[in-house]
Amino acid sequence: MLKKIKRLLNFQNDGDEIILFGTRSLWYEIGVNPEVVKKHFTEYFGEEERKIRNRKEAIGILDEVIKEIQLKMKARMEKTDAEIFINQLQNMFTKIYRIYIEQKTVRANLKLRNIRDGAALEIYEINKQISKCLIDGISVWIENALLYQSFNIKEDNHNKEFDINLLIDVYIYGVVSMNFSLLHMSEFKQFGPQEFFYGLDITPQEDIPIQAFRDDLIIYHNPMITGNQSNLFSDEEFKNANSMEIGMQFKKKHGISFLSCISQVKIEPFIN
Repeated sequence: MLKKIKRLLNFQNDGDEIILFGTRSLWYEIGVNPEVVKKHFTEYFGEEERKIRNRKEAIGILDEVIKEIQLKMKARMEKTDAEIFINQLQNMFTKIYRIYIEQKTVRANLKLRNIRDGAALEIYEINKQISKCLIDGISVWIENALLYQSFNIKEDNHNKEFDINLLIDVYIYGVVSMNFSLLHMSEFKQFGPQEFFYGLDITPQEDIPIQAFRDDLIIYHNPMITGNQSNLFSDEEFKNANSMEIGMQFKKKHGISFLSCISQVKIEPFIN
């Protein structure tokens, strides 16, 4: 049963204190069957996993999905009064944001106890990514609905239950837009065909169906000071890295600021 609902529990014995924590897929937390979500993924991305290693092709795939969802969302706004439509999105935002903050607090407490790995933490990380894409997608479409301003009621629907199809489309729009931006930025900055973000991994059977691809950056370090890097520069000094020698040379070579690039590098201890 636990395996079926993907709920994971973990016990930590911290001296005299025993810690119990657990979570499950965000879709279960908001009352959505993950299989329904993945069915929508296959409708947009196909059933097979794919690895695209051509930036223009990857951008083209995402652009088509964005346009398809935009047409569906416009049809929804034309059919439903804007006030009702916005209320639906706000209800989604409120519930998802509450779960995001609750789980963020749990993640922070676990890191304070130096608990940084394990299957349960992997689900927390996936839930964080899903939440962020949902929040981004919902925010965009609340703004679009306000701009559209179609306040002539054509469908009186005051049901506060989630519109599952709307929720999933908003999530897909959020995750596609994020990856489209990464790839398009790499194209706009005229990086080489295999530099920075240049591909796309499509995994329609996973909770996160797409991921912009890039080769991992090579990071050189001195093993004598590993773990003490924070002592080299203060946070205030690091904020000025773009104007330091390394920042200026990095921008000259790669055409993007040093801090903008670093912000894309996953450094676990600092991710909330």
